[in-house]
Amino acid sequence: MNDSETVIIDVREPNEYVESHIESAISMPLGKLKDDISKIIEHKNKPVLLSCQTGTRAASAGKILTKAGFEQVYVITGGMQAWETDYKLPVKISNTKKVKPKV
Repeated sequence: MNDSETVIIDVREPNEYVESHIESAISMPLGKLKDDISKIIEHKNKPVLLSCQTGTRAASAGKILTKAGFEQVYVITGGMQAWETDYKLPVKISNTKKVKPKV
């Protein structure tokens, strides 16, 4: 992941992605991945790191990308749940999640 060429794809739903995600992760929900694969095809030869909440959806996404010819596909074991809780690695919280002050 420390390779600057690594592409991070978050396959959770947009509302989950907004709550927290890995910095620079691309949001591509699993249900739309097959339709949107053309958007990331230029990364076919780069390492691709997949994340979801627990790792299950990312594993399914990994199969889709491998069938599409992606060469280096990796799934975060335990997903974002492990990323934040077990590994205690940083996440980004989208601005849309912030609560606006009452006036």
